Order: sequence, then structure tokens, then C-alpha cells
Amino acid sequence: MDNKFEPKIVIDPFSLLVVNARGELRRIYCPFLVKCIVPIDNLVVNQIYSVDMVRTELKEHIYFSLKGKSYLHLRFEILIS
Repeated sequence: MDNKFEPKIVIDPFSLLVVNARGELRRIYCPFLVKCIVPIDNLVVNQIYSVDMVRTELKEHIYFSLKGKSYLHLRFEILIS
């Protein structure tokens, strides 16, 4: 029996699934707000930014598009209520 399972990543560039503080799975839609926690380029720590789009690379890293430029998601804290 040949069980070839190939996991696939399905990315919606305009939403993201997150687990909120109560442990609930939620889908948030672009634009959503993030707070910068690691400075890069002109982005300032603790400044709030709006995510226009979500994308991924072959290595399965998630990037947020801010003002037309992509940044690794680990540099941000997602602000959800």
C-alpha cells in the first residue's frame, strides 16, 4: 500500500488563522494591526502598523506586507481583541 501524504500549505494572502488569548482559533482579515517588536529598516519598536497582505516563502516562513514591503512575521506582535 502506497500512502504518499504530501502536506500542503494553503495561504490566503488576505487573512490569517491565529489563536487568541482565550485559546480560540480565529481568522483575522487584512488589514489588521501589528506592533513592531524588532526594529528593521524604518520600522520602530512599539509602533503600530497595518498589515496589507500575508505571504509565505518555500521555507514556510510567513511574511507581512507593510506599505508594499515584506517583513518576517516574527518581528511583530499581532494585535487582536
